[in-house]
Amino acid sequence: MPFTGFKNSLLVPIVTLVACTSGEITPANIDDSLVSPPPYGDAQMTFDMRLPAQDVGLKDAELLPDIVQDTPADATVDGLDVSVPAVDGAPSDEDGTLSDDSGLSGQDGAVPASDSALLQLDAAADMNQPSPCELDNGGCGPSDRFLCTDEPAGGVSCRRVSLSDLWAGRAQFVVDEQQGQLGWNGLHFLSGVWNEGILYAYYIANYIADGRGRAAVGLAVSDDGEAFAQRGIVLDIGGSWQWVYGAADDPHHQVGGAEGDGWAARVGDGDPAFLAFGPYVTLPAGPMTVTFQLMVDLIDGPDDPIVTLDIYDGTAERVLSSRVLTRADFTEPMTYQLFNLDYIQDDGHVLEYRVYWHQRSYVRLGNRAVSQGTAPFVDQRLASFPGVWKDGALWYLVYECAGLDDRWPGDICLSTSNDGHTWVKAPNNPILVHQLEGWERINLGTPSLLKADGTWYLFYHGFDGQKVQIGLASGLSLDGLQRHPQNPLVPFDAGAWDSGTVGKRSIIREGDWYYMAYEGSTDKAYNVNSANPACQVNNSPDNPDCIDFGGSNWSTGLARSRDLVNWTKYPGNPILPVTNQEFGYDGAEFIRTPDEQLHLYYRAPMPGNQTYRASLERRQP
Repeated sequence: MPFTGFKNSLLVPIVTLVACTSGEITPANIDDSLVSPPPYGDAQMTFDMRLPAQDVGLKDAELLPDIVQDTPADATVDGLDVSVPAVDGAPSDEDGTLSDDSGLSGQDGAVPASDSALLQLDAAADMNQPSPCELDNGGCGPSDRFLCTDEPAGGVSCRRVSLSDLWAGRAQFVVDEQQGQLGWNGLHFLSGVWNEGILYAYYIANYIADGRGRAAVGLAVSDDGEAFAQRGIVLDIGGSWQWVYGAADDPHHQVGGAEGDGWAARVGDGDPAFLAFGPYVTLPAGPMTVTFQLMVDLIDGPDDPIVTLDIYDGTAERVLSSRVLTRADFTEPMTYQLFNLDYIQDDGHVLEYRVYWHQRSYVRLGNRAVSQGTAPFVDQRLASFPGVWKDGALWYLVYECAGLDDRWPGDICLSTSNDGHTWVKAPNNPILVHQLEGWERINLGTPSLLKADGTWYLFYHGFDGQKVQIGLASGLSLDGLQRHPQNPLVPFDAGAWDSGTVGKRSIIREGDWYYMAYEGSTDKAYNVNSANPACQVNNSPDNPDCIDFGGSNWSTGLARSRDLVNWTKYPGNPILPVTNQEFGYDGAEFIRTPDEQLHLYYRAPMPGNQTYRASLERRQP
């Protein structure tokens, strides 16, 4: 293999020395030191010279296979001074001549000028030949994604560009302009896991309910990380209907008949009886709320009992909860109203949600629906910013949960699933509650979860009203997490690009290192587009209600750790472009696509909460 580490002029004396070695060169008397040079430390470099037998003066009858001579060279020396060991103990000739029995000498014992010149020309031509890695990246693959190394003994070695190359300055994340937007507007802040060749990408699903903004968890799936299919909301806010049983479609009735979108009974239809019973379901164990959707035709008149609602445990054969509704409980005629009953679902028990009609009024039943948890729900305003992890056959999803009252401004909740589609909220939510003092006194959020060596690691952000920083809680089970005493583990850097926020993160392992991509921002600043109503009344940089993170500069940085506790920030941060007083290049997620290419999926700095990606590529000279 040609050696390209030195100038051509340095090779000429080496070739001459090889050609002038004393003694006939045969396989039996080649000095091992010529074939396998002794080690010269980290600075050692070797190069190969393959000399045809004719070029070293052997007769046709004595032609031997090409001889490879590896000569160690010190890469730190510009003027190369190499002493080649003599063959068969023959002394090195100081004046460049050899004895007559060398088989290489001319009439006077010196190498003929023509032969010497030929060797020099061949060496020069050899040096001008491109190395295998210079030819189509040695066949390794695209040069922006694969590193090719010429091996001293010939051939090449190939490897994919890695995060360690980025850390060493040999690689970078490049925005994938050709791919463009991924999915649809609203698909953003992903947390992904591959399962049987399908990427399950959970994301923030925003919507409006009762005139207020809500955030739940949606699911998108993809087999290539580029084309996504919508699977809808898979984890909704507290109080949302997770299991719905329509009365018109249910066969379990003793009185009445189908009417409109429900099942109704009129005075005179028969004796008092169950307007609906069943549906004989078994739900996940834990606290539940059942909502009954009912209407009556008249609200004036005697305050008679209209219906009795109850929850019946068919396995235990007992009523778990009940309530009698009178005419006074209804405030509008012919308008559905919602009435709730709470209960604790026992594991494996069969339940009925029953409506008993007292024959005192027209009554229509719409739906009976079940929500996980009980009011006041800890996640009735926010159940989003998902972080997913699959451990064996069970899926775990941690999420930021916030209620409608001040008791739950933002904490960490947990849900589990057997299939990645149907999620069951933990009965003891939240599993981590914000502290009333210190760096996380306002709220917690944007959780991410991983398991290593039997220990769960829950990373999250803490907010004190001014700064966002990253903390850690860990433990052998998710219902016994303990905060790390070094929190916050990844703090902000004053005056830097992440002086205001070190927030949502994604963690991946490569070799002995864990790498964390984290969103960062400058300090809060005037946000001309602030949605704060108090800012909209007086939109001015002098109005404190207009100062928020929407006016900051945002991007994504990198940190790494060997133990998930002690993190070092990458000196070249940030690794994505930086916005100009707007959100974007944030909420990044590591995703490795089926072609083994590593990407960062991030929210783009544009309206609509769009997701784009950047790819890890070799940094070009």
